Amino acid sequence: MSNCDLSGHFPAEFFLLPKMQRIDISGNSRLMGQLPEFPINNSLEVLPLRYTNFSGSIPASIANLSNLVELDLSHNNFNGSIPPFHRSGVPNLASLDLSWNHLSGSIPSSLFTLSTLQTLSLG
Repeated sequence: MSNCDLSGHFPAEFFLLPKMQRIDISGNSRLMGQLPEFPINNSLEVLPLRYTNFSGSIPASIANLSNLVELDLSHNNFNGSIPPFHRSGVPNLASLDLSWNHLSGSIPSSLFTLSTLQTLSLG
């Protein structure tokens, strides 16, 4: 569903589907929404939301998506602090892009302990 001119409010419940592994709604700049609190048993592996119009804080529970490999929340309107990501919560995370948002606070030192992380963009 990327780059297909979706608009309006994206239902947060979609992120909670237990078998969903990939949700790519990137490139839909008129699509708004917020991320929900994620359950521990979520199957998400790839979550590219770049160039959408999502807002609100990034829920701390996103750092417990144990199957997550790629998370791209860049070019949105997220605010607040970056949640701490720990190796035990996201043991497979290889790519994290939080750039071009309205995040504040310090960079969690736990990010630098992720042995699988290959790409990190926070600017």
